[in-house]
Formats: sequence, C-alpha cells, structure tokens
Amino acid sequence: MTKPKITLDANAIINHYDRAHASPTSVPELEEIMRRWETDEIDVAITTRIEADLWQDKDKARRDAMLAKAEVLPIIGSVFRFGFSKLDDADGLMSDEHVDLAKQVEHILSPAGIDPQANTFPNKISDVDHLVGHKLAARDVFVTDDGKLNKKAADLAGIGIKVMRPSEALVEIDRILKGP
Repeated sequence: MTKPKITLDANAIINHYDRAHASPTSVPELEEIMRRWETDEIDVAITTRIEADLWQDKDKARRDAMLAKAEVLPIIGSVFRFGFSKLDDADGLMSDEHVDLAKQVEHILSPAGIDPQANTFPNKISDVDHLVGHKLAARDVFVTDDGKLNKKAADLAGIGIKVMRPSEALVEIDRILKGP
C-alpha cells in the first residue's frame, strides 16, 4: 500500500490550529487529514515557505502560535531564494530544470508576472515556491483553501501538481490507499 504524501498550505495550518480565526474553513476535513497523519496512514508535510507565509501575519501572538504548531510537521525544501530562504534550511539551489518549473508555476498563477514592488509579492512568490517544493519532493496532493490556487488546479495538474481543497484531498487519499 502506498502512503499518500500530502503537502499543506499555510491556510490549512491556520484553519486547523487557530479555532479563534474569524473564518476558518474546512475544519472537519483538516482534522481528518491530521488524524490520518497522526495514525501514520498518510504522510503530511509543509514546505520551508510556511514560515515566510506565517511571518506576514500582523497578529504577533497568532503568528508565534502558528509557527510553534507548524514545527511539529515535517518540512520539505523548495528552491533557494534570497530574502525567503535561510542558509540552514532544506531549500536547494535551482538547476535549470527548477528554474523552468518555477517559471511555469509563476506563469500559471500570475500570467502577467509578479511585480516585485507589489505588496502581494511575498505571498505570490511563496505560493510559487510551495508548489515547486511540493513537485520537487514528488508529493501527491497540495492541500489548500486558497481560492486563487484552487482556480488554477487544472492548469497546475497539467504540469503534474495536484492542488485540492481538503474535502477533495480526502477523496484522493482514499483513492490512493485503495491502490490500482
């Protein structure tokens, strides 16, 4: 039996762990995903970009709590990026293949490009790097409630990246566990 490999987006971490969040989504589904991870039925991980995402939270107490909660999850690397990566983390230098993949993901998510001067730049680059890290680690499903990412799921699937809402991911997990 193949153990499904699930990568969680930052919003999944917040929605699962922050019960005081104004509008948590997919809480029961995320609880089920985490239960299956805790019972070793599935492999759950986050990328190194989780920290960059969570550091954007202006609520220091929540940010610190979410960073602490995220520490219990295995971390997979992404591509090394100045201003985002740390020298001692799991990110790797980009090969030509990695550069091409990052450009493909960026084009799918932001066809007009990502403006480095825009306030949304850190979030958009983190999204690209989450997905690139997920793909490079050969993981099965990237789980997110980010509507913009989910709208691009079909295009991302075209380059081998499955993006799903938590409810869809649970169906995919069951399909993988049943096997061929």
